[in-house]
Amino acid sequence: MGQVLRGCARTTAAVRRTIQQSQKSLNVLAEFERELIRVRTGEDRERAVANGVRLSRDSLFGQRMRFSG
Repeated sequence: MGQVLRGCARTTAAVRRTIQQSQKSLNVLAEFERELIRVRTGEDRERAVANGVRLSRDSLFGQRMRFSG
């Protein structure tokens, strides 16, 4: 397949493979970060509920309706 011309730049197969590997690495890192966020969010929600905080959209919706007139 050789080289792919993109304007005046040339991308060889080796460069394309390197870019694809970099993208895969970033995807793995992003998934890891998403999992960390899920865990931390879950822990924080549990802590809030244990401290008596009510987590509900109903009360928020009610406040909006009161202020909208």
